[in-house]
Amino acid sequence: MKLYLVRHGETQWNKEHILQGQLDSPLTEKGVGGAVKIRESLKDIEFTRVYTSHQKRAMATADIILEGRADTTYIIEPDIAEMSYGEWQGKTMEEICSTPESEQDYLNYFKKPENFVPVEGGEGFDDVIKRAELFIDRLRNEHEDDDVILAVSHGVFIKALFVMIRNLEISKFWEKPFITNCSISIFDLKKDEIEIISEVDTSHLGEHQVSTAETDYIKKKV
Repeated sequence: MKLYLVRHGETQWNKEHILQGQLDSPLTEKGVGGAVKIRESLKDIEFTRVYTSHQKRAMATADIILEGRADTTYIIEPDIAEMSYGEWQGKTMEEICSTPESEQDYLNYFKKPENFVPVEGGEGFDDVIKRAELFIDRLRNEHEDDDVILAVSHGVFIKALFVMIRNLEISKFWEKPFITNCSISIFDLKKDEIEIISEVDTSHLGEHQVSTAETDYIKKKV
């Protein structure tokens, strides 16, 4: 079974360095354009089923990708949603780091994820990895070996799936590559293993699309 896993297009909050988590903001013009390029890149692939998280930015990206496929609709799958950041959601990085304690929590999140403790109302890395496991189990239980699946998800979820597949320690969670907006990763789901065919491919976007305000800011902050 092939799984094409896409990160949603750039959003306004990505651009403004606001942590979204399970809140939402609309796709930017660049985000819409990236989704159109995904559609063009995948136009010749017949998908057995399409999944998206329940978050509007993922559904908006899926709508663009599926435009012109009259008989193809998507299924909402909460397990592939973005990591919940609880009380951090909707805040800028500066607002999150307004006290020494919260700044340390934020630095742990990016630099020492093994020490990160979920904020009030949020999830930990283990929680997202568990959701990734549940999603893969569902695909294996509900699909045939020759099925081709498309899923539109989020950066931390996709990263968690790679961590799960490679059986990495949480301390290695943020190892490169960064999960870029509108990137495509492809997996071959076999009975007892998962083969990574393509990891965070952005060749369909063009070179100028790859470096985002989000990645540049994260590099500067941590």
